[in-house]
Order: sequence, then C-alpha cells, then structure tokens
Amino acid sequence: MSEYHERQYRLAREREIAARRVRQTTQEYADRYEAILSDVLAQGLEEFVQSDYTRLRNQLNNLQRELHNDPFRAREISMSIGQAIHALPRNARSIRKEVEHAEHQAYVAALKEKEEKERQHKSHLLNVWQQELLNWNDKLSRNAVLRELNELYATLFSNERSVSEDDIKTALGNLKIEAEQRAHRRREQINKQSQKEASAELAQVISKDIVKNLSQEKALGLTEQLELVRRKTNDEPEKSQELLNEISKQMDTAIEEEAVRREMVKAVYKSLQEAGFHVQKPKLVKGKGKDEVLIAASRPAGNRALFQIELDGQCTYKFDNYKGQTCQKDIQQVLPKLTDIYGVDLSEARVLWSNPDDEDAVMKPIPSQTQRMNK
Repeated sequence: MSEYHERQYRLAREREIAARRVRQTTQEYADRYEAILSDVLAQGLEEFVQSDYTRLRNQLNNLQRELHNDPFRAREISMSIGQAIHALPRNARSIRKEVEHAEHQAYVAALKEKEEKERQHKSHLLNVWQQELLNWNDKLSRNAVLRELNELYATLFSNERSVSEDDIKTALGNLKIEAEQRAHRRREQINKQSQKEASAELAQVISKDIVKNLSQEKALGLTEQLELVRRKTNDEPEKSQELLNEISKQMDTAIEEEAVRREMVKAVYKSLQEAGFHVQKPKLVKGKGKDEVLIAASRPAGNRALFQIELDGQCTYKFDNYKGQTCQKDIQQVLPKLTDIYGVDLSEARVLWSNPDDEDAVMKPIPSQTQRMNK
C-alpha cells in the first residue's frame, strides 16, 4: 500500500518568530538612528535644525518604547522616520556652512564700531536695532539678507535724528518677511538634495542587509528593485521613501518565511528521529522556480520517508517500501508529533497518489501527501 500526500504547515509560534525578527531588525535601525542623532548633538549641529531634531528625537524615543510592546508598530515608526534622520546631519551641516560663510560677523563688528563712534547720538536707536537682530532667531533667513541689512542700516542711520524706533522695527519686520521666504526656498533646495543623498545611503544599508540575510536568488530580485530606486531618486526623490519601505517589507517577509521553514525542518527532523527513523542531514535544493528542503529518512527494514518543505508553506511527504497499509502506522507516529509537540498546523490534506493493494504486497511506488500551512 502507498499514499501520496501534500499538506500545508504552520507553526503556532509563527507570530512570535516574526515579532522576534522584526524586533531585532528594527532595533538595529534604531541603534543607527540613535548614533546619527547623538553625532548631530556632539557636533553642535542641533541648533540649526532644532525643530526637526526635537521631533525626530521624540519619535525615536517612542520607537524604543514600542519595540517592547508592539514591534510591528515600532517598525512602522522606523520606516516613517528613517529617511528624515539620515538626512538630518546633511541639512544641519549645509545650513551651518551657509551661516559660517555669511558676512554676519563682519556686519556685527562694523555695527559695534559705528555704535561706539556715534554712541551719544544714536545709542537708543542702535539698541533697538541690535535687539531686533538678537530676536531674529532664524540664522539662515537673517544671513540671506545681509546685503539688504547693510543697506537698510546705512539708510536708517545716515540721518538718525529723523528715524524713530517704530521706523526701525517696521523696516526690519518687512525685510524679515522677505528673508523668511528666501530661507524657506533655500531650505527646500537643501532638503531635496539631502533626501537624495539620504535615500542613496539608506538604499546601501538595505542592500547590505539583503546580502547578509537572504539567499542569492532572493537577494537578486530585491537588489534589482533597489537599483530602480537609485535611478528614480534624482527625478522622483519624494517616491524613494515609499519604495525603500516596500523593499524593506519584502526583505522582512522573505527572512520570516525562511525562519518559519527552518523551524518546520527541525520539527520534521526530530519527529522522524523520535519515530525510530535514521534521518539524513536536510538538503536545500534550488533551481528554476524551485526552492525546497528535502529530509530523507529510512528504517533498517527498508521503509523510507521523504519530506519536501517549500518556502510557500507547502509540505509534501512520502512513505515508501511498505507492505499494504503498514505505512499508516509510521505516518501516525510522525504527523501527530508535529502538531502536538512542535506546534505545526497541517491543513488542506491532498492525497496525490494511493494504492490500497494487497497488504502482503511490497509497494515500490512512493505514497505521497501534500498539506499546506494556514497563513
């Protein structure tokens, strides 16, 4: 007698395995984010991107809390802030560079010199002017209009006796509006460039993770997608985050599927051993459209068992070289252990071949049954 079955497997701990993998991967990203923010702080760059730094720091703290409670929620937070965190140092350095190369220090020195020479005539107006500048906290916008500031100062103080405190405040207020518009446009340019560079860097990080954790066949497809993202970054930088997040999810899914299959392979291997079979070392077989693990086992009497475990959750097992229905005894020794001891949920049983011949006959064809794992 022989039977041919296919069944689907599912580990009771699949959710736990996935959560553990997501937690581990997300923690690695969180550590990178922490290092980036710490470096921004150590270099004194946070004052140039204060609002972004505070927002990202709060989101990263929230991510760390969610890692223990809900790793999948933590992964979503990680995906939403990753590109912004990688872009933050570039934004800060670009803004600081423009501030440092501006003429503000020369302007302040000249202002102080004139203040000293004309102290008795215009001390009050100079104090008003100085205070307005001190209250102008956006350094990028202020330095965007240094030339206009110098011209305005020269105009106002060429005949300071005819200038009032309100004249100074009004003139600086109007100039500040124009400066903030320029700074806004400049920040958009800086941010766009930084996001391009951050996307390229993030793609490189993901590429390394793909090579490190996935098989060559799986890695090839995702690497090709990454190349498409790199080509689109220059023309469509706003789409790069979404594409990189999707690739990251695909990578996590592939790693989780392989982790589940490894647990299934261990369960089958141990179940066959406990049933008295001599079990060969599992063998990974790959080819065109094929990715499965083979587990072959045999008894001294010549009975054989073969399990084929695929990534998509399909498990095909064959019991061969038995007399009549005697293979059912071994089947009942192996399969219940998979469920009761190792938490494998086999479902959708499909008998592909069966020969209920004479019980005294020795059947050479391989009985096989396929089952699938509930997703």
